[in-house]
Amino acid sequence: MRIYITEASRKILNLRIPLGLAINRMTAGFIARRCRKEGIHISKGQLRVLIKEVKKYKKHHKNWKLVEIDSADGAHVEIVL
Repeated sequence: MRIYITEASRKILNLRIPLGLAINRMTAGFIARRCRKEGIHISKGQLRVLIKEVKKYKKHHKNWKLVEIDSADGAHVEIVL
C-alpha cells in the first residue's frame, strides 16, 4: 500500500506500507469492534474473507487506487494498493 500526500505541487508524504502489515487479522479485529460500536454487525470471519479478497484483487489489478481526494486548498491525497 502506498500513501501519497502533496500540497501545491510539493510532496509532503510518500509512505509505503506492506499490505500484510496494514491489513491482517489484528486489523480485522479492530474493524469488527468499531463496526459493532457503530451498529453494524459483521463478524471477524467475514472481515477475514474481505481481506483475502482485497489481497487477491490486488494481485490482478496493480496500482488500484483505493482513495483519491483533492481539497479546495490544493492538497491531494492518494492511497494505492
